Amino acid sequence: MRSLRARCTLLGLAILTGAGVADTLAADSSRVSNHARIWHAHHSGWLIETPRHLLIFDFIGDGGQDSVRRLVDRLLQASESDGRRVLVFVTHEHDDHYSSVIYKWQRRIPSITYVLGLHTRKAENRVMLEARADTVVDGVRVRTIRSTDLGVGFLVDVDSIGVFHAGDHAQWDASERAAYEREIDWLAASGVTVDLAFVPIATGWTCETSQDLEVGAAYALIKLRPAVAFPMHVRCPDRLHLYRAFAEHMKSYAGRGTLLYAERLGEGFDYDPRTRQVVRLRAGAECEPGPGRTG
Repeated sequence: MRSLRARCTLLGLAILTGAGVADTLAADSSRVSNHARIWHAHHSGWLIETPRHLLIFDFIGDGGQDSVRRLVDRLLQASESDGRRVLVFVTHEHDDHYSSVIYKWQRRIPSITYVLGLHTRKAENRVMLEARADTVVDGVRVRTIRSTDLGVGFLVDVDSIGVFHAGDHAQWDASERAAYEREIDWLAASGVTVDLAFVPIATGWTCETSQDLEVGAAYALIKLRPAVAFPMHVRCPDRLHLYRAFAEHMKSYAGRGTLLYAERLGEGFDYDPRTRQVVRLRAGAECEPGPGRTG
């Protein structure tokens, strides 16, 4: 089986810490083969490559950019070729988190599995989960929390990497504070290690931030202590600057972790679970998917 290590050289990678940019380097692909790659697909959509899995969260495919579609195509093709398991997660049925386009992928990858926080037609490759579930899917531990809006948030343990995707679980207004904190506290009490966290920081269609949303996000950062946190839930392509503003404003809540943000659709990041450091893949690094089985 061919190596899944990226064939290109990554130029201008910046190692980021809670204090900002610590170093800039050029690294060949052999340095990232056992890492996780994170790709921003739009709004709350994220793709995460690990050595044995490809995880896709809340993909809706309406970003209007061919680059995102090409990225998904490359990742699916690589996973099909190298035998990585593909798990597609949907937190709930709102159209900014769910699209039936995801079911087209099973034509090319029959072993694909859908992990759903919604009720839909039953199928052998669909796992539907209620809140506070704790189960194993294709060798991946999946836990869920009850969203303050609809559906669930996911905590996924995959290849020794903990991923928290909140879905629409947020403190949308002050009246939801208790319900929001109760679910975050439940996760924190489990003693889970969160490497990557994805938290909503803006309303869906209007793309507006608020103090309530920031307070809730700060609570999650303090309680879960992720190595890297990404703000999400900005659907307006012309307002992606809200991610940077949030990261800069909330830096003090990250502790020893990193608050990072996407500057463009299809942007990628590389995470080393051993050092808990992350690098941003700069624009112009045209690479194949990186981590994966070798041999």
